[in-house]
Amino acid sequence: MPSRYYDVRNYIEISIEARKYLSKPLGELFPPEELPRLRDLLLEIRSRRDGHIASVGDRVTKTLIDWGIIPDVAVVDCMERRRPVNIVDEAVFKEVFYVDNMRGYINMAIKDLVVKALANRPVLIKVGGEDDLVGIPVIYSLRDGSVMVYGQPKQGIVLVRVTPMLKNELDKIIFG
Repeated sequence: MPSRYYDVRNYIEISIEARKYLSKPLGELFPPEELPRLRDLLLEIRSRRDGHIASVGDRVTKTLIDWGIIPDVAVVDCMERRRPVNIVDEAVFKEVFYVDNMRGYINMAIKDLVVKALANRPVLIKVGGEDDLVGIPVIYSLRDGSVMVYGQPKQGIVLVRVTPMLKNELDKIIFG
């Protein structure tokens, strides 16, 4: 499995207001007791093949793999609650990319990487720094009808449906 470092940076600092907005679920929250319903929904989405499935976060990515759902693009930082982890099986991915993302910023260059990487999916993107905000460029890179899942600490997993309306809303929050 090839791996390479993607050394392109286009950082945007995230305002305090935007951070507050982004700390809330961007989609439907599935608490632990509803995860079987989320699994069934993702399996249905995968069977229709009408959009991509992306995951952000080590635990969420591992959960999807355990369910037999390999994300088209998965983003991890090898950290869980600020502790190093190595829980995602890289062998299930065709390619691994390494990128940087500073805490409190979004490296928007990741959007271009995801677009390119989707041509050779499934791919794993390992983030040096913090992966929390990397979901934003992932959303921008996915076509409408795709979904992204990420963990909401101590609450469950969030399913985000990618739509033009969501992208417009994020534009207003992030870019003003």
